[in-house]
Amino acid sequence: MSINRQLQQFQRAYQDDALQTKVLGATPLELIVLLYEGAIEALEKAQRAIADGNIQLKGVMVNKASDIVEGLRTALNFEKGGDIAHQLDALYLFAKHQISQGHAANDVKALAAVIGVLRELLPAWQHIAREDGAGSEQGKAHA
Repeated sequence: MSINRQLQQFQRAYQDDALQTKVLGATPLELIVLLYEGAIEALEKAQRAIADGNIQLKGVMVNKASDIVEGLRTALNFEKGGDIAHQLDALYLFAKHQISQGHAANDVKALAAVIGVLRELLPAWQHIAREDGAGSEQGKAHA
């Protein structure tokens, strides 16, 4: 086994350990941030896979992103989150539809639309997580 290949394996193992450590030590709001980042990363990989003609990888990454978005959706707390939770629900349904369209038609623009929405919301979730916004309406949406 070449040194480069060994280094790549160690790097993957480190990344998995680092992610596991992040998840285990994360607050619920920090988990939302990690999920947003994971969905964005998966969709970007799906776009590259479409461009490269790697249909298998595209399928894996699209399914991963769709599962993350569905997880975010099912974690919504409509009692505590009120209007924001309902708005996020509609947004997540839109995202799932776009991901499905992008997958079926190999449409990178559909995936880009979801990436754009998630990237737009990510800084707000990062801010809420940093400020421990448990008392804010945004924080209650997934609480």
